[in-house]
Amino acid sequence: MKKKNGFTLIELLAVIVILAIILVIAVPKILNVITDSTKSSFESSVIMIASSAEKDYQIKKINGGTQATTCSEVAKVDSALATACTLSYDSAGNATVAITSVESGKFKGCSGTYASVNSTWTTPAACSK
Repeated sequence: MKKKNGFTLIELLAVIVILAIILVIAVPKILNVITDSTKSSFESSVIMIASSAEKDYQIKKINGGTQATTCSEVAKVDSALATACTLSYDSAGNATVAITSVESGKFKGCSGTYASVNSTWTTPAACSK
């Protein structure tokens, strides 16, 4: 009688089925983590833009310069975010950053409006992929 040195077809199929089940469970979780991290990064970037805009506003007010009207004037942003972003200020110099749906880049599909005067999202941040 010969000694077997391999796996049977049933054993291989069992391993493939187990890997498929793990894959079906893991992939949606990983995609949710990616979506959540993109949204968090987007929120942080918008808050940073608002903070930079307020600092720029105060510096230019003291020096007599004109106020920034675009996000790329106060922060380093990619071209897709720059075209979707608008800045506005109230009389006290508090910035409101409004971002319409970004068409490409890291924040593709993200939008929201952040008002720094009360640190709230007047239009909640959302990212759709």
